[in-house]
Amino acid sequence: KQFNGIYKSIPLWQKYGNGSKEITKKVKITNLRAIGEKFVLNKTGDSIAIRIGSSRTSAVAGLHTYTIKYRYDMGIDLNNNLDELIFNVFDSYDNTKINKLSITVNMPEEIKNTNISFAKGNEDVTNKVSYKVEGKTLEATLNNYLLSESITIKMLLPNGYFVGGTYNYGFICMAICVILIIISIISFTLWNKHGKDYKKKCRTVEFYPPDDLDCAQIGYIYGEKSTKKLTVALIIELASKGYISIEEMEKDKYKIINEGKDKQNLKPLSITEQIVYLELFKNGDTNILSEDTTFPQVFSRVDKVLKSTINEKVNDSKSVKMMNITFALLFISIITWVGAYVYIKDLDPTFNWLYILSFISVFVTGFFSIIMDRKTEYGEMIIAKIKGFRNYLNVAEKDQLEMLESKNANYFYDILPYAYILGVSNTWIEKFSKKNISNIILIGIILLCIISSFVIGKNIITKPLDDTYEILSKVKDGTTTTYKVKGMGYAGKGSIKLKIIFTNNNISNIEVISSHETYTNMIYSNDYLNKIINNQNNLDNLDTISGCTYTSKYLKEIVEKTKEDYNK
Repeated sequence: KQFNGIYKSIPLWQKYGNGSKEITKKVKITNLRAIGEKFVLNKTGDSIAIRIGSSRTSAVAGLHTYTIKYRYDMGIDLNNNLDELIFNVFDSYDNTKINKLSITVNMPEEIKNTNISFAKGNEDVTNKVSYKVEGKTLEATLNNYLLSESITIKMLLPNGYFVGGTYNYGFICMAICVILIIISIISFTLWNKHGKDYKKKCRTVEFYPPDDLDCAQIGYIYGEKSTKKLTVALIIELASKGYISIEEMEKDKYKIINEGKDKQNLKPLSITEQIVYLELFKNGDTNILSEDTTFPQVFSRVDKVLKSTINEKVNDSKSVKMMNITFALLFISIITWVGAYVYIKDLDPTFNWLYILSFISVFVTGFFSIIMDRKTEYGEMIIAKIKGFRNYLNVAEKDQLEMLESKNANYFYDILPYAYILGVSNTWIEKFSKKNISNIILIGIILLCIISSFVIGKNIITKPLDDTYEILSKVKDGTTTTYKVKGMGYAGKGSIKLKIIFTNNNISNIEVISSHETYTNMIYSNDYLNKIINNQNNLDNLDTISGCTYTSKYLKEIVEKTKEDYNK
């Protein structure tokens, strides 16, 4: 980097050693100038710098004297026993290299019985400095070793040697520190009045959802924020109440049928259930979700209703306002503290502890901002009940469940949507593993896939089919051709391996070599392989097996592909 001129920086804070302790003192520099020279001043919070010269002029070769003058005010003398002169006789000249420096200090009065010392940082280098005192004048010579960093002279003078002096510290940083401490106290006061949690309620055993809340409301209070999952739970709840049924059409395509219009004495619907129910059947009595591009609009409506009906009852709105206020105060506190400590820097070092205390106060404000939010008394009560209800779903005993089911035959299905949204549906289903569970479970699985995975915004994404098919071997023996093939099943690529025998241009036998399908046993129990053989020329009209739809469908596809290869 190219530099022009002579640069000298004068610190506004004097730091010098006093035994093992470092003393920091602010000085006031005024009327800084270079006599007879062009110069530019630059002041920061730590120093004031002068640049002598200009990029448009060059110094004349030979010896040249530069005179820099300024008024140096050490401030009010707080020591009643003596006076002192603390002055950087050499400081940073930035890019200007100086190998040897001679200094002359002219004092207003004769220098008598004066303790004179020189310091390089915290190191006492008095014995390495050559100096002499004659009357009012001190002369010293500093060599290259000493000029690697600033050199400070310290003179201890008789008390009263200097008069006057100003208080060089400001009050802005002090005021900021005090205000930040007050803000932390205000934050604590606001928390104590508006944010301190009400007494926690004990969990109670709940056999039914508390306060007749629907599953979306229960889930929202418990902390489930996915509106898609809450909507799925509502659809499951509509099914459990008998308002809808589901019919499988083909892979990832299910028709939801409106059953509520023709039934009497159904349980009434909550406002969120009504929203989903009306949205499902706004265009008729059936809905194919994978083709309904407008259905995702219901998410925002469900979310809006939950916030309007639940938030004010469960969450203390006043505490939310106070939280916003304290976070705003926290932001202001951080900005002002950094400004005071880094830029303004006018605090008397005697009160530096205020920086520490105000810094802690900022953290205190942040802490109370974070914990300001609280539940209402009703909120604490309902959360305790929901936790008790969820715990019951996890630990309920078989005898107890049988007793409840004897009073309400539909008890399992009534509770299933809540078990789903509270994350204990598997446990709940296992408790009824011996019972004949209807397709309500299938509803939840399918809707979770369609809504949670395939619905993004207002677009429907169809899950791509993988039609992996491979001929493992093909052996001809007269009129007989034997294939060993593998293809995709519901369990994934290559999950079904078949042996297919053609005799006289027709399939004469199909054998399952291996299968990773869950419901392979249903293929055998429904004699489905023989049905494929009997309907080999019209497989499109052969129905799939209910409850084993995908596996039976993939079997037909593998057979069709093998037929295509045979007929080539």
